[in-house]
Amino acid sequence: MRLQFWNPSRSRPSSNQGLLPHPWKIYAVHSRFREKYSNTTWFPLFCFLLFAGFSPAVAQEVIWSHEGVGRSPNVNVLLGEGHSSLVLVSSPFAVSILALNPSDGSVLWQVPTADRISRPARMLTDVALLATHSGTLVALETDDGEERWRRASEDPQDVSAITPMFIDGEIYTLTKKGALTRYSPTGEVLARRNIDTNWMGRRAEVVPMWRDNTGLSFLDQAGRLRDFDLKTLETTEEKRITTAVGPGMGQLGSELLGGVFSVAQEQVWTTELSGLLRATNSKSGRSRWTAAVGRPEEMYSHDGRVLAVPILSRPPEQKALVVTREHARLFSAETGQASRAHLLPSAAVAPPIFDLNRQTWWILTENHLVALRWDGELRALRLPILERPYTGTLAGNALIVGTEEGRIYAMTTPEPVPPTP
Repeated sequence: MRLQFWNPSRSRPSSNQGLLPHPWKIYAVHSRFREKYSNTTWFPLFCFLLFAGFSPAVAQEVIWSHEGVGRSPNVNVLLGEGHSSLVLVSSPFAVSILALNPSDGSVLWQVPTADRISRPARMLTDVALLATHSGTLVALETDDGEERWRRASEDPQDVSAITPMFIDGEIYTLTKKGALTRYSPTGEVLARRNIDTNWMGRRAEVVPMWRDNTGLSFLDQAGRLRDFDLKTLETTEEKRITTAVGPGMGQLGSELLGGVFSVAQEQVWTTELSGLLRATNSKSGRSRWTAAVGRPEEMYSHDGRVLAVPILSRPPEQKALVVTREHARLFSAETGQASRAHLLPSAAVAPPIFDLNRQTWWILTENHLVALRWDGELRALRLPILERPYTGTLAGNALIVGTEEGRIYAMTTPEPVPPTP
């Protein structure tokens, strides 16, 4: 694991500083380079020679950059008509939240928070829902950042296990210790129930999972897939998802890493620490097929975050993509047959993003942005930044990248496949 520490003596330029003027179109500079050279007359030539000599295929141009609020940022995007579009930035190492204009990076608002923000916000049309490190739920107006309401946790030591969910106009949260709570849009507690999280003498963590309708379901590392009534929060159904036996003394060693639950198809696709992608019938809990995706140590990024979360394309011929630290592998979601396996040009840093409009997965790696089309064609181009990327999300046809040190970049995305000469 690679550890970095924030140096308070290292200053950062303010928003949009350090960007080179047209026509150079080269905006990627490390913050230390930017601080040292941005006021010199030869700096544009230096950058041009650097990228022309060593990185002839740069992925795209940086539209804007901002210093952010802290290391290892959470980044969310809200786009739409009739309300403010914004890029929301928070950090588990900071006690403020920042909203930026996605078109030019200008600050829309910035407000302090009483606590660190442990997870990404849930962005709605007029409100951003935040779960703080002490379990407090906060609702902010997206237009100006004004606090609409806040609800403190009954147990400040019991932190949120998920990003707040918004279903049928109401809000749902779940904590590490299993406190499931339903709120009204105004923050009133409507129902609360504790669910069992015990597993082999320890707590079973909730697994990141996407579900294809508005029901309330959670999957944990013990393989329990549980559905809950939206009003009473009572368990309506519990299934056990099959997992492989791992290498640890005959115990259930293959903890689940991520999943996709399709109610319509009665199927769950999961990845396991053992290095398997598994399709399971959600009614019977029996495996339909398994496919190998890599070794256990490849399931995580260099800083210990889970990478191997299955990301599906849309039907009719549905594909499942699993990214490990060094590879991207495509499988048929129906049969598990491997269709493509690509060696990534540099180590992956975050799970992929599926772009429905372009039928493309975007994969952020240490030095590259990788576009993997639904048909398996791959295009990898170098990122125009020298800082290590930490997270990325789409804002229309732009990519918003947060770096490990906290700086936020907006950059254009290339065509998934190079244009024909």
